[in-house]
Amino acid sequence: AQGGYLLTIIAFIRLALVQIGLEEMVGAIDKVFAFIPTLLVVLLILLGGGILQNYLGKAATVAARGMGLDHPTGFGRVASALVIVLVAILALTQFGIETGLIENIIVVLLACLGLGAAISFGFGTRDYTKEIVAGLYTRRIVEIGEKIEVEGRSGTLMAISPITTLLKDSNGLFSVQNSIVLYNLNVPDATAAKEHE
Repeated sequence: AQGGYLLTIIAFIRLALVQIGLEEMVGAIDKVFAFIPTLLVVLLILLGGGILQNYLGKAATVAARGMGLDHPTGFGRVASALVIVLVAILALTQFGIETGLIENIIVVLLACLGLGAAISFGFGTRDYTKEIVAGLYTRRIVEIGEKIEVEGRSGTLMAISPITTLLKDSNGLFSVQNSIVLYNLNVPDATAAKEHE
């Protein structure tokens, strides 16, 4: 109600200024009225962006925590920050501000972050990848329940996990890295069969 009352007063002031002949003042009022729809769109973008950044931030935190990553809240903050930057760019474009340079800087920064994450992930998981591949090859060579010898210690093969091979001897269960098993594998039964031949 107060907004309608205010608009009515402004409309009467505009009519009075037209009658007086103050065209510059009328033009200023018209510009203010023309700006109101843009302002409403920007407010809607900011409101929607605030809701979206809050939701995505929480979702990224939950996903990172579920994956067992360190500092899951950091991932949530990064997701929220990216949404805020995108919303700010959208809001600025509504005002007619050129955002091409800002967009290019953001693309370069995101590319650098992505490349850095890929390199660190590659170096950080290199050993895990080696063990996984070694486990795949070990599964092709020996079977569960088979007696094998690795670096002078023999045992019955119980399981081959992605990282380690589980063996059992008279002392109980013990595990050996898949790569060590693959490169130092000795199958006593197969060796004895060859010597018998």
